[in-house]
Amino acid sequence: MSLPYGEPSAGGVSHVPPGWDWWVGLVGNSRYYNYTLSVNGTARRHGDRYEEDYLTDVITRYALEFLRGRSAGGAPFFLMVAPPAPHSPQTPAPQYARLFPGARAPRTASFNIAAEDKHRLLREPPSPLPEPVLRTLDGVFRDRWRTLLSVDDMVAALTERLAQMGLLDDTYLIYTSDHGYHLGQFSLTVDKRMPYEFDLRVPLYVRGGRLPAGRTVRAPVSAVDLAPTVLQLAGMDPDPEMDGVSLMEFVSAESGPVPADPLTSGPPLPRTSDPPPPRTALLISYNGETNMAVEQPCRFRGTNVSHCYERYACKCQDSADNTYRCIREMSAGLDRIVCRFSHPEFWEVYDLSADPDQLNNTAPILSDAEKDRWRRRLEAAERCSGAACRHI
Repeated sequence: MSLPYGEPSAGGVSHVPPGWDWWVGLVGNSRYYNYTLSVNGTARRHGDRYEEDYLTDVITRYALEFLRGRSAGGAPFFLMVAPPAPHSPQTPAPQYARLFPGARAPRTASFNIAAEDKHRLLREPPSPLPEPVLRTLDGVFRDRWRTLLSVDDMVAALTERLAQMGLLDDTYLIYTSDHGYHLGQFSLTVDKRMPYEFDLRVPLYVRGGRLPAGRTVRAPVSAVDLAPTVLQLAGMDPDPEMDGVSLMEFVSAESGPVPADPLTSGPPLPRTSDPPPPRTALLISYNGETNMAVEQPCRFRGTNVSHCYERYACKCQDSADNTYRCIREMSAGLDRIVCRFSHPEFWEVYDLSADPDQLNNTAPILSDAEKDRWRRRLEAAERCSGAACRHI
């Protein structure tokens, strides 16, 4: 069963992607009220009453309905629940709408400072941001927190229901997100399109009866790893030509084979016959957008930009030349990111062990020969597929 948001409008309300036996999808992008759901291909319209229509709660009720009738020892199931919160317009439920009145966007080391050594888009004025914009950012931050309280309620309700049904100890729960976010870092306003840690990193928590409790695995993992992970947890061997790697390979590499669960007396988790070693690097890529969501008062920014809003002093969040490819490396002795922006070419390089806030772009010290080697490596990473992507 899937409960995602953002079903492409081109698919239409009647569209149900192959492979799902129960599908509830939001038609269009993030909304909290006044939206249409595709419920197994049938349109179901919602209004603006909290008790009936607040999307996070509606998704929770559908998920609980799906769990009804499941039982310990019954057929296995897969449930994907993807609420939009805290995506804009970050509308909180009414009972949470006034909480955190004094909270502010985190004043990190990079907050509201000039980005003199960064890509052109970041150097656009105003920098630093004026006080009215900072107040708006703080309001966005508070509302994001408030909408997440309903996600907390969702997680609690589903976990409690699994426990009541005797399924919790035999169910793997994966909690993650789609992207990071910035609120004022390097004088940016609100968005997530940049190759910096605050935009790239997302939460990833996994619990299950056969996983060791309290372990933190420090390795570069990606959303492409979730599919092979689910396949392995379901007892199947992931296709070796999949780009991703099962997260169980990272756990096993640090601790040996994951033990059988003493509560269920189950066998050890299935392993591929020749599991790849954990990777040490990932490709990060993005193609900049242009001529989208540019409000009339911001048209003076030109036609190469997008997502320019008057309430944010027309500080645009994207542009066609905000197109980059990066290698993000993490290993025992290396923690860095190397990025190449194209058209025109611009480089950013950060040693995150020494500069975790990415304040100092060290790309100017790269020689022409080093840049040429990095170009070849980035091109190879962009072309790779399957097992070749595990050692870029």
